[in-house]
Amino acid sequence: ERKAAKVALEIKEHLNRRLNQEENRAINIIRQNPKFFWSYANSKRKTRSRILPLRTSDGSLTDEPKEKAELLQQQYVSVFSEPARVSTEEAVRNIPAPQKTISDMEFTPACFEAALKELDPYSGHPPGDIPPCILHRCRSRLAYPLHILWKSSFARGVVPSCLKVQY
Repeated sequence: ERKAAKVALEIKEHLNRRLNQEENRAINIIRQNPKFFWSYANSKRKTRSRILPLRTSDGSLTDEPKEKAELLQQQYVSVFSEPARVSTEEAVRNIPAPQKTISDMEFTPACFEAALKELDPYSGHPPGDIPPCILHRCRSRLAYPLHILWKSSFARGVVPSCLKVQY
């Protein structure tokens, strides 16, 4: 009995040490990448979502995956209707004339600064590209040069491929 209790205690201590190491590792990663918190928290979650038994048309409950899939599909299909058929010419006639054209668009340095501010500094980027955290932090300095580049390409009607990269 004593030997079994001692082994149980050693196992418990080992598990506690391992859990502490794992939590410390997670804390260090979260400091670098706050998004990791959610993946870590979800991995520790006790409950998993699942589809509970569903009622069939005859009133009985079913827990069979295939039957539940068919019931959910029937419900999904029943709430949608067939779109009305409209001719292309009629649809085009009903489009109102634009009040502004693309040449009326105006870009200001403030527009570019606001767009750079919306960047997630922690988002990934391909090798060789400018990291989003740099663009985010340097937005006030980059806004005017980006404005000049876009204004020039907009006036010529050509956007260089290097300016078509999305972050």
